[in-house]
Amino acid sequence: RANPGGAEGLSLEAAHLRALASRGIRVPQVIACAADASWIALSSIGEGLGRALAAEREPAARRDLLLAAARALAGLHARGEVHGAPLPRNLVLA
Repeated sequence: RANPGGAEGLSLEAAHLRALASRGIRVPQVIACAADASWIALSSIGEGLGRALAAEREPAARRDLLLAAARALAGLHARGEVHGAPLPRNLVLA
């Protein structure tokens, strides 16, 4: 199901992150969620792939980063899970 955005979308995202964490998947911890679901606060779990790609100048190293991300996503899918928005800014280097 597509995220509807707004307060409903933030509530769904917080619930999804908590569910993934309960299944042992490395995701940011939901630190707080406004009572009206107008915002959520998440922990940091590392450097984003987008930032790492922007900083890396070697094509082979950029390729390796992208391949590692693709393998991690494939592993997630193999577990029957999905990543709602697998954009580089939403992926974290382990």
